[in-house]
Amino acid sequence: DHEVLTIVDLRAQTSAVNHQAHIFANSYGTQSADIAEARNLATQITQVAVQINDPATPTSEVSALRSQQVAMTSQACSIVNNITPNLLPADLATFAAGNCH
Repeated sequence: DHEVLTIVDLRAQTSAVNHQAHIFANSYGTQSADIAEARNLATQITQVAVQINDPATPTSEVSALRSQQVAMTSQACSIVNNITPNLLPADLATFAAGNCH
């Protein structure tokens, strides 16, 4: 009887450990994906800023580009806010400091 209980306990503990490892792996994977997505958005935001400031950009398009830039910045800040601070790379910390209020 005692031996059966020990095997059941061991299986339960193993299951709990595996579950925690799965949560950690998913969390790390999510953080990595968030970092990649935030960096991609930051690059796009910079590209839109170049277009906005380019004299060749028609004045009629500047307003739409600014709106696009604001929307992308909001999305990037939302993503950055979900990244665990100790995993936040310096480039995204700098982006957040200058753009996320």
